[in-house]
Amino acid sequence: GKGNMDGLRITELETIGFQWDARVETRNIKHNSRRSVERQRKILDPHAARLQYHVKTVKPLVRNMAKCGQESRQESGMVLKSPIIMEESMSMKGRNEQTMLSYFTIWADGRLKIHKYKVAELKGQTPSKVFKEGNKEFVLACSKIMKTNGGFTFGQSKEAKLFYIATKYPGMKEWNLQKELEKIADFRSLSPGKAVARLEHFNTSFKKDHLWTDLKPSDFEYVREDSHLGCGFIPEEMLCKLLNYGKKKEQASSEWAAAIQVRIFAPSMGIFKGMLVKKSGIDKIQLPSSMKKVRESRRNQEPSVVMIAKQLFPAHSNRYLGRYLSPNLKDPPTSFEASHVKRFSDMYKRLWKGFGVPIEDIKRYVEGAKTRNGLRHASLVGVCDPTGKLPEGHVFVTGEDKCPLTGQPKPFVEGREKLFVSRSPCVEPSDAHILPVVNTKPNNMQRNEWDHLCSYPFGLIIFATPKNKKVIPLPVKVADGDLDGDQYFVCWDSKILETFDDEDVQRKMKASYVIDKSKRSGCLNDKENRVISRQLGSPNWLEEA
Repeated sequence: GKGNMDGLRITELETIGFQWDARVETRNIKHNSRRSVERQRKILDPHAARLQYHVKTVKPLVRNMAKCGQESRQESGMVLKSPIIMEESMSMKGRNEQTMLSYFTIWADGRLKIHKYKVAELKGQTPSKVFKEGNKEFVLACSKIMKTNGGFTFGQSKEAKLFYIATKYPGMKEWNLQKELEKIADFRSLSPGKAVARLEHFNTSFKKDHLWTDLKPSDFEYVREDSHLGCGFIPEEMLCKLLNYGKKKEQASSEWAAAIQVRIFAPSMGIFKGMLVKKSGIDKIQLPSSMKKVRESRRNQEPSVVMIAKQLFPAHSNRYLGRYLSPNLKDPPTSFEASHVKRFSDMYKRLWKGFGVPIEDIKRYVEGAKTRNGLRHASLVGVCDPTGKLPEGHVFVTGEDKCPLTGQPKPFVEGREKLFVSRSPCVEPSDAHILPVVNTKPNNMQRNEWDHLCSYPFGLIIFATPKNKKVIPLPVKVADGDLDGDQYFVCWDSKILETFDDEDVQRKMKASYVIDKSKRSGCLNDKENRVISRQLGSPNWLEEA
């Protein structure tokens, strides 16, 4: 955190796949720390003399160190330690509804083998892309780095999972992995780096009862991109049907999900990723172009669709927090109350202190937030406006709380004028904003639309759609966020909010330059979808990826 890199093996950084933020500059690294890195590299790498320090960002520094380490490994002939075999020939059979699965389990049923390595033990070595076991042959499809104990230490708490697919296996048809992947979507049109990122969607975990394979392309429709930023819509009736709401007697309607985070795999449509928020008055799932990550397949136009829900929103923690706030709902379990009393993020303490919030007020709030009556912040998932009628520049927070005068339930937004909104990581003043709240029905909104918004359970922050298309969307202004599943830190404590009435503080929030994420190439926008050539891409994209 303070730039001390003593004892850090840069080869482990490359293995983890960790990338420093470009805004972190090498001037923050102490000179003696750089010498320590050089000493460490001499131990690991006889070619450390080739190493050149870069003065602009840490990224090229890490990249060049890793390159030197790779050259030395190839010359020294290091032997890779045997992996832990997690699962072999994984199959859908015999798995109950609560078992965590991935799309690999469905698509490569019986062909999947997962190798697991402790990152700290790799020592910068590279696992094989292809390996054989007798008459079996396995090809690497993708990898995933996971924390094992929740710590944030380089290598010590990381595990690498490598997903291999059997291309030759007794009793199974021989596969060409690249061609089989191209039957799902047009990976060839992507750069190798993009292909790597998109293949990671295959190992998104989900529960068996959050898998749907009976949908058809006719159940979907495209909508024009309008600052959706990775968020589409799903008919309310369809969402209830998919999640079997109304059939589970033990689940109250107040506990029903208002949004789901999905992955959609459809050869005739492509691969989609993002949020679907429930909406009334529609009969099809609506997909904006910002949700589309890979074009439709060139090899396969089958009308099959696989949709999986990675997570339901509100999440359990916010459902329980909603019980805290609403007098209409039963109290959350005592286990939640005990687990919720945890350390308040130092990141937000520093941010508030930098804005001039008095230390005494910060301490008062942090201690008070450990109690039910003092808790006035939450982490909410961001979604776009299903009505399209919220005033530009405003937000709406779902759920209800207790009226301080009568003790009766009321909409959460009623009586509130503004909220402090930020997102992790927040390192610049412009990463936080004081946003106005829509606390009464807008004049251009129908009563049933307002009631629909107010019916959503606590746990969502809805961002208004800008009317001026040249205006940067609100989520992008908040720490360069989007709406495909990002969580936003929201605080409504009146004493904390008073500090932000100061004009100098407001000027700090608006001073920093913000990149318009909606114009980036991470998604296929409408123009790119129209003009991209289907002939682009390498014929050996999988090998390059």
